[in-house]
Amino acid sequence: MNSPMIVQIENNVAELANQAIETQLIAAAKKTFAGFPLLEELAAEGVTAQISILLSDCESMQALNREYMNSDDVTDVLSFPSLPIEEGVLSGGLNAWDVEIVDDQEFVHLGDIAICPERAAEQASRLGRSLQEEMVLLTVHGCLHLLGFDHGEKAEETRMFSLQESIIQELEHAAPENFRAGYVAIIGRPNVGKSTLMNYLIGTKIAIISPKPQTTQKMIRGVYTDEEAQIVLLDTPGIHQPSNRLGHFMLQAAEQALLEADVVCLMIEAGFKPFVDTIEHRLLQKAEELNKPVIIILNKTDIAAKEGMLPLIDIFNQNYKITSFVPISARSGEGVDILIDEIKKVLPLSEPLFSEENYSDQTERMLAAELIRESILYRLQEELPYGIAVMIESIDEEYNSEGKRTRVQISATVLTERESHKRILLGKGGNMIKNIGINSRENIEKMVGCPVDLSLFVKVRADWRNKPQHLRELDFENRDLK
Repeated sequence: MNSPMIVQIENNVAELANQAIETQLIAAAKKTFAGFPLLEELAAEGVTAQISILLSDCESMQALNREYMNSDDVTDVLSFPSLPIEEGVLSGGLNAWDVEIVDDQEFVHLGDIAICPERAAEQASRLGRSLQEEMVLLTVHGCLHLLGFDHGEKAEETRMFSLQESIIQELEHAAPENFRAGYVAIIGRPNVGKSTLMNYLIGTKIAIISPKPQTTQKMIRGVYTDEEAQIVLLDTPGIHQPSNRLGHFMLQAAEQALLEADVVCLMIEAGFKPFVDTIEHRLLQKAEELNKPVIIILNKTDIAAKEGMLPLIDIFNQNYKITSFVPISARSGEGVDILIDEIKKVLPLSEPLFSEENYSDQTERMLAAELIRESILYRLQEELPYGIAVMIESIDEEYNSEGKRTRVQISATVLTERESHKRILLGKGGNMIKNIGINSRENIEKMVGCPVDLSLFVKVRADWRNKPQHLRELDFENRDLK
């Protein structure tokens, strides 16, 4: 029986922005609980179990230890059970106050685990393990405490540590042998070809492309999987000097990708002058500080003289620790297979992070908005500045008796900063917005696989790129922009 369980992770350690590790911790927690009848018992009563894992710094861990354990030490892991459980079995029945009802679903919280990644890193280094291995071990240890196991007495310790070792071995054997998986940040200047590369690799349009720089406004994830590896691609906004709040958000999104990534791919044009400018220097320094492997992608080899690349490669080699240089044409696909092989070499050993059908974490709502914005950028390259955004107001779907989606109705608003821009978008007699709608609808139909009815409206919102409430409405989720 596949009993449901929810594992929530709260990461309060900015230095550990690593989704791959968090994925492994969730898998470790679920594997630990799966070995006991507790989840099946709860599922039989129609209740879904959930736990929380907090990743915390040394100071916060010390405070938790002091308050709840009467110890002033900085410990590696703490567990806080919510229910009386003995060796994986619930002692007595559930009380009414143990169950939380949300949207007619019943949940029971089994407890919280707090882990200190800094202490985990120290222990991993001392014991010859990776940080991921150490944190998986601490997660299993913490979950066993939630399940009612302890190590205060010798017999208890033997029992708990034997279980812990058995679970960890099962986790290690569950991963495909020599399979690699991880996050790869594609970073570079605006309009260098990052989105084109992502769309080529994924084989499905998930990042919009236009001749205008700064087309990508958010970090977009796409997933490439083959028999040997899974590469989770982070396509970022082009790195540039921000001039408004939206620009700051775009810069933060790119820097966040650098923190999340297991591998950093810095894309530059093959015809770029042989020197390292401030933007590239900043990125490479940051990657070096974070000890990330760096691959330099020399893009647009189809239009650049190949002999001009050697001085460019030489200047980067002289000043930075570069894993490899890969010339490609993202547009034609030339050299992309070599790039994939180079990325695989430096990815961590791991089981897949996403299922095969999940090629992107972008919702259809987000992708529809991006496809509309792409159509606008293509049609109004010269006339319209960058101050436009697309907000999906509603999506309604129709299904046939077999549950197959047969039609999608979308209502979207195009935001612009000036009345004069609105007139450009509408065009004479409304022809421009009509043509934008036709082109957008065709692209959205390819994405959703059925006919689409698309209604577009144009509204003026002055200086929206500097107003937090507008950025939140447009799904720019960062609330801490200064």
